[in-house]
Amino acid sequence: MKLIVALVWAYTAAAAIVGLDFGQQFSKAVLLSPQYNFAVIETEQGKRKDLSGVCVRPGSGSGDVNRVYGSQTGSLFTRFPQSCVADVKSVLGHSLDSEAAEDYLGHHQGVVLEKSKSRNGAIVFDLGLDNDTYQFSPEEIAAMTFQTIRDRAVAMLETAGGIPIVDVAVTVSPFASSLTRLAYLDALKLANFTSVLGLVDEGSAVALDYISKQKDLLASEDESKSWFLVYDMGAGSTTATLFSFLPVNNTLEIVEIGADPLFGGKHLTNVVYDIILAKLTKQFKIKDKQVTAKMSARIMESAEKAKSILSANSDTRVSLESIYDDQDFKCTITREEFEDTVGSEWSRAVSPITTALEAAGVDASDIVSVVLNGGSTRVPKIQSLLGDLIGEEKISKSVNTDESCAIGTTMRGLQLKSHIARPNEIILVEHGQSQLSIGVDGGKQIEAFAPGVVAGTVGEIVLDKAPKKSIELYEGDQLFKTIKLTENLQKAADKVKCDKGDTKQIVALASFDENKLFHLNGIEVRCIEPEVVEPEVVEEEVEEEQDDKETKGTEDKIDVDDAEEEEPIVTKPVKKPIAKKPKRPAKFSLPDDHHYPEYTPMSSKDHADVRAKLTYLQLKDREKIQLDETKNELEALCYSLRQAIEEKEADLLKTVEPDDLSARLDLVKETLEWLEVESAGLVEVNDRLAKIKETHDFLDTSLKIGATDLSYDAMRQLHEDGYTVYSKLSERLDELQERLEQFQQMYEAEGFDWEKEKTRVLKQVDGESEDSVNNVRKIIKEFGTDLAKLDEELNALTPEEYNDKSKHDIYKIHNKIAQHMMNLLTDLMTMEGAVKSKVAAFDAKFKTLVNRKRAAEKKKAQKKKKKAEEKAEEKAAAAEDQEAEDVKIKEEIPEDIVIEEDVLINEDNNDGRDTADEEINEKEETQEEPNEKPAKKAKTSKGKASRGKPSKGKPSKAKKAKGRKAQKDKAAKATPEDEGDLQDEL
Repeated sequence: MKLIVALVWAYTAAAAIVGLDFGQQFSKAVLLSPQYNFAVIETEQGKRKDLSGVCVRPGSGSGDVNRVYGSQTGSLFTRFPQSCVADVKSVLGHSLDSEAAEDYLGHHQGVVLEKSKSRNGAIVFDLGLDNDTYQFSPEEIAAMTFQTIRDRAVAMLETAGGIPIVDVAVTVSPFASSLTRLAYLDALKLANFTSVLGLVDEGSAVALDYISKQKDLLASEDESKSWFLVYDMGAGSTTATLFSFLPVNNTLEIVEIGADPLFGGKHLTNVVYDIILAKLTKQFKIKDKQVTAKMSARIMESAEKAKSILSANSDTRVSLESIYDDQDFKCTITREEFEDTVGSEWSRAVSPITTALEAAGVDASDIVSVVLNGGSTRVPKIQSLLGDLIGEEKISKSVNTDESCAIGTTMRGLQLKSHIARPNEIILVEHGQSQLSIGVDGGKQIEAFAPGVVAGTVGEIVLDKAPKKSIELYEGDQLFKTIKLTENLQKAADKVKCDKGDTKQIVALASFDENKLFHLNGIEVRCIEPEVVEPEVVEEEVEEEQDDKETKGTEDKIDVDDAEEEEPIVTKPVKKPIAKKPKRPAKFSLPDDHHYPEYTPMSSKDHADVRAKLTYLQLKDREKIQLDETKNELEALCYSLRQAIEEKEADLLKTVEPDDLSARLDLVKETLEWLEVESAGLVEVNDRLAKIKETHDFLDTSLKIGATDLSYDAMRQLHEDGYTVYSKLSERLDELQERLEQFQQMYEAEGFDWEKEKTRVLKQVDGESEDSVNNVRKIIKEFGTDLAKLDEELNALTPEEYNDKSKHDIYKIHNKIAQHMMNLLTDLMTMEGAVKSKVAAFDAKFKTLVNRKRAAEKKKAQKKKKKAEEKAEEKAAAAEDQEAEDVKIKEEIPEDIVIEEDVLINEDNNDGRDTADEEINEKEETQEEPNEKPAKKAKTSKGKASRGKPSKGKPSKAKKAKGRKAQKDKAAKATPEDEGDLQDEL
């Protein structure tokens, strides 16, 4: 999963995703971002789930309200039942006269529901506030819960250094109607999320989470479907989601859904409530009507606790103190009693499963695994019923029943956000549950999408006629929206001119989106041309007629092995329709004037008005938080002051007048009383806090004055001590600065770039290039200025005049100098440590650079030496080769030809013999005739061979070798007659 997240964040926006499981009783949320990988968003108390409830009560000021969310409500639900709203999910998208609203009122004593004055059929909660503006719709109550979750997500992102941009996807019941889904979207828009990614069916979310954990199944290439079932029993309803998974292409398809919208955990709690209520009324001999709203709320709270205990224990004890007429109530409830009271209704727990299986034609034995979701699945009787129907061995416990839905919703949100298919991604296929139809001007319904249509489908519906006044949209047989037309589309359609013979067609453009909402996007008028027929060429084989005359001669014969006979082809006309390019249709957009006969969603104006109201309330919430914090600070400071005055009165009277001290004590006591009685606002509380802080500072300073020597001589001594510290600090600072500057000379002497290396070292040590020594020098300079001012003031006063000055003024000067000295000494210690680190760093860097330089020089010298050695070795090898070649030539010359050693000349090492040979040759030339060349005669072994005149320039080694080889060849082939010539040549 981490790899998938890393890849997706490479090409999607940096906004985080919140997957929100909005339960009837509890809500859970998961955050996905570059900083958080599917992290649960905890409450302020560190809980992983929060109560889906809000309490709104009158505030201290006129028109103000106080809001408390989730688990923070505590006992407010039992103390102020009319001001608190819970289980709002059950009435989202429902009208006041619906079965859901009736059931809600039956089990929430004290809650008042009224009809909305601005929206047809909509509900508002009357929370007992004087201002009618503070009546809240279910969408607004849900938005308050959503907004608190968003704020916690933003706080997590800001703490981790993320961007506070949050997109959201939220769960919805699979059986939710279009009106309920629209109500969810309205609530999300009011909560100020950056973007609403979409609605996710609860069963689909759990299925995604479950399949993502089946690694073996995902790695399989099996081409057969596996069947699974998500059994979700939450607080308000029970659903069974039947889905299949095809491993070969990772397709997860939601096949069927069975549901009981009113049977869930709350229904079982109501059963326990009825048991307790029956026993209570019997004990106190009262009627049900005599049970007040507060009594009912307390009984319901006890019933919820008792139901949870009975899931683990066989019985539980219920105790309610002063529940009626200051009398206590106690009773015991057993699990058997509870299960017997539910009685035949237990069948409602498994009926959604049988409904889904029968609708899909799947047998219970085909189910591979049953995935449990929802807290009520922990009830022992529910698990027993599931085991009897499906088999206990098939009940999976691989997902967290509390958090699986939120995790799967986040995964689906990621898919909806990216819109890009990723490798090995689970493909989710969902279907609509009802038939979706269109009506024209109140006429008969025309099917747009049949039950089972895939979510995300776009379709075209041919209408019998164009609408004149309205278009109706139906969900099943229920009319849920009417679009009022501002113009007669029939007349508009009549104005569309088609060619003669064309057929005019009215087409409605509809869609069933990923949120399972039915939309009509427009009307088109099309001109459909008739089919046109044109000839089609058909090839047929025809027998070729034979010639009466046979051609004679070999030239007229055909070799059947070289060529095949070709038969002639003829064409034959056949009728075929021609598909011409369709004409551009006339499009008509639809107005936004939508009417809902049962329940009207929020309009754009409603959104703007409610946002403004919620923004104002959120501002008041922040002010209240700040007010509470300020009051707490003020109260704590008052108690601390009162204690200090009472315990240290004697010390204070040394420097404070008795009347002044008494007045300040009275101020503290008065403030404490004021906090108990008055309901002041933030401004007034801040004014009180400022006065108490001033008193605290005054008395604190008074105590310090009494313990400090502020005499004239003491101040003189303070000045001298300060100047001594100032001088020593300056000297030490100069030494440290000089030590650092020495490195510059060392670096430059070796040829290093000082500025470049200094920047590197300072960044390594301090994290930045700024020199901390200069900062300390600046502070020392300021200290010197303060010392000069003190010296000037002391010199301007006599000791008597000094004693007349206010002790508090003198203490301020004394405290400033003393505090400055302490801070400077601390700064010097810190600076010395920093300088020590810098010196060590500069020294280490210098050694590294020098070692690197020396190593480079050594490497260069070694390279030069190696090159010289290689050249000498080459020269020695050449000499050895030359010597060996000369020996070989000498050995190959016939034995009867004698060649003296000096004939085999080594041109590279002749030891000056060429010059001597020249002199001998010159003497020989003088004895012969002027125009006659000296004859080259071979001598006997006792004589020497005459040498010719040496050539100019040194011959190459190749020429020498070539010459020697030629001489060897001649010697080998020489005949006795040629020996004389050969000797002459040698």
